[in-house]
Amino acid sequence: MVAWLSEVIEMQSTEGYKRRLRWHHISPYILLVQDALMALIGFAAAYQLRFFGLIAKWLPPYQGIPPINIHTGFIALHVLSWLLCLHFVGLYRRYRERHAVDEFYSVLVAGFIAGAIVGTLAMLLRYQWLSRIVFVMAEVLTILMLGIGRMVFKAVEQMLWRSGIGVSNVAIVGAKAKCLVEQFTVTGYGCRVIGVVELSELGSEDHEMLWQRLECRLSAMGGLDEIIVAENSLPDSTLMRLLDWAEGHKINVRLMLSLVDVIKRRGQFEEIAGMPSVTVTRLPLRTWGALAKRLMDISLSLLLLVIFALPMLFIALLIKLTSKGPVLYRQERVGQDGKVFVMLKFRTMREGAEDDTGPIWAMPDDPRCTKIGKMLRRLSLDELPQLFNVLKGEMSLVGPRPERPYFVEQFAQRIPRYMERHRIKAGITGWAQVNGLRGNCPIEERTKYDLYYVENWSLLLDLKILIKTFFEVLFHKGAY
Repeated sequence: MVAWLSEVIEMQSTEGYKRRLRWHHISPYILLVQDALMALIGFAAAYQLRFFGLIAKWLPPYQGIPPINIHTGFIALHVLSWLLCLHFVGLYRRYRERHAVDEFYSVLVAGFIAGAIVGTLAMLLRYQWLSRIVFVMAEVLTILMLGIGRMVFKAVEQMLWRSGIGVSNVAIVGAKAKCLVEQFTVTGYGCRVIGVVELSELGSEDHEMLWQRLECRLSAMGGLDEIIVAENSLPDSTLMRLLDWAEGHKINVRLMLSLVDVIKRRGQFEEIAGMPSVTVTRLPLRTWGALAKRLMDISLSLLLLVIFALPMLFIALLIKLTSKGPVLYRQERVGQDGKVFVMLKFRTMREGAEDDTGPIWAMPDDPRCTKIGKMLRRLSLDELPQLFNVLKGEMSLVGPRPERPYFVEQFAQRIPRYMERHRIKAGITGWAQVNGLRGNCPIEERTKYDLYYVENWSLLLDLKILIKTFFEVLFHKGAY
């Protein structure tokens, strides 16, 4: 099977196409067939459970058991609606590093839309044989089946990539391009870096000469599928010629965004005097949005405090019995509008850990940590007391992570618009953290994600971050 896939994916067409048929060309069609099959299984399982399972014993069907073939029209509507909704939420687009939680979240959204469409049409068409129990169970089971099916598909895709099947050949271009290579995990992205072009190696300030040398280097790379351009690397004239050249050779171009690019991207496009411009929009987190977020913070933090009351008591006893010092560690952090507040954490370091060093960031295998502290940091349990900060209104469940005043002063001087992240409340978790930017990571990268969250906030985004945080805590190894 793997050998057959290898031949299909890598085959060269002799007449029709100038490019090789790649995995990302056929994978959407495989997913389409798989999703249709999962939707069929979801309905069949619902029918079986309703009329022949335990539910039939608890709630006997008062109109008898309709034959499954009488539902043919509804089944077709169910499957078609699901496929259209999955397409609508973007699940047939190619994302090399789509997180499993993102995938399931999108399936869930598609499920609500598909359920609304199918239910409305069934009512308008007066489909009298449709059991409400079967309808609800079919939608729920289809969500579960699609989620499982896509997890299996992703695992198979990862296996193929590790075998070298279906990977895209990529060239990285720009200033410090070699540093960008280190950020790519080949098996995770489905890429094979076959060439790196540093601008310093081209050695010319003349735009025409620069393009000629760049074109020569790229042309020498056979079987190129994608070109990744590092942020702010190429002059505009050279970049436009690269785009034209890549389009003629049917090669994708991916531009890595700088912080300024992120700001432009979320703005509103307008024309002024016939010229394009981008208007930087105001924060979405105003009035009703702020009230809704506050209500969610209060309700969820109270619920979590009830759930974790006994574990927090047990953690407090462990800290008190295994090391000297207080159970809680109080530290000044910078919050909304630059106001300083006292953030609570379970103490994970020995008492007086920074007396000699002063304020420094945590590091892997930090010798200042206690044995219990290392475990708490690994599972992020040391953050639980911040639920009290949330109740007091000093923090939110979701938002940019607060920094200490000492570091904020440094970052504000060298990172453009760094203080913009303080326009909303700091959070226990955030968009940067669930995207792997935890611990001692580049603050410039974290700031990009923080600003994206600040300027694109929604309750659905908060919910998505909270769900991803659960999986991040369980499976990510970056906390220390």
